Amino acid sequence: MDGNGKKDDIAEPAIPAGVVGVPGDPSKPISFDIGGAAFRPGGTLSMPLDAYAPRADRVQMFRALDILDRECMKELGVDWPGQPREQGMDFPIEAEYGVIDLEWAKLHGYEVPPAQDTINQPNTPPPAELSNAAVAAYFGNPDKKEVGCEGKSQQKLSSEKSEAAFQYVQELQGKAHSKAINDSRVREVTSLWSKCMKDSGFSYPDPMATITDKALLGKGGVPSSTQEKTVATADATCKRTTQYVQVRAVVTAAYQKVFIENSADRLRAGQDEWSRALVRANDVLQGKK
Repeated sequence: MDGNGKKDDIAEPAIPAGVVGVPGDPSKPISFDIGGAAFRPGGTLSMPLDAYAPRADRVQMFRALDILDRECMKELGVDWPGQPREQGMDFPIEAEYGVIDLEWAKLHGYEVPPAQDTINQPNTPPPAELSNAAVAAYFGNPDKKEVGCEGKSQQKLSSEKSEAAFQYVQELQGKAHSKAINDSRVREVTSLWSKCMKDSGFSYPDPMATITDKALLGKGGVPSSTQEKTVATADATCKRTTQYVQVRAVVTAAYQKVFIENSADRLRAGQDEWSRALVRANDVLQGKK
């Protein structure tokens, strides 16, 4: 059931014409903006449900929580060397679609490209080891129902409700992903990708099989082996030729639109929770208590 009590058993939604069965140009980077799915060279993919959990809003919330965390820990006389909450918030697209960047595949195989914030801040120090006192002060003691600074910060911003709204968006994203994977059009393009790989001398049923192939990835480690780079290059090339990323993303976006329509009331309520929480977060960021 969805957020409005409607069943999730839905027919395959329509997608724009010209998406399925149109060969791609392997010499050109993947780039498209179709049916609510937009992909740009460099690995940026935006989808319809993103509007209900904007990255900028989450960054603002995390930064305000970080300020409250540090103030709380300071009051307890404990240093808090923990990493900012926003670090690691981005889910690498390669974890869902596999290798995409052809030039990266040629040089690095299936290594995951560094996150954008790491690229922008190459001298970011590694996380410091946390003392037992810091861990206890930050997380509290759930067994004794003692709230730590993490929980106190969330209480001050009443961010639990906005976080629950975000988790619901993630739930719908997961459902759309599952529906798309089993969609006939995605199964078709996956078969085309598999055939393309077989023509290149490699046997894999789907792109996820390559990044879980221990025999392949275990040959080189870091740096990647020649064999890994060869397979990854064929993989990225076949994704371009078959339009695998485009078809799968557009189909996923179509399912997201269905879930948005079926869960409109709950999603709007979640947006209202975010709006209220962001007002409080902005006060913290501006030094207003």
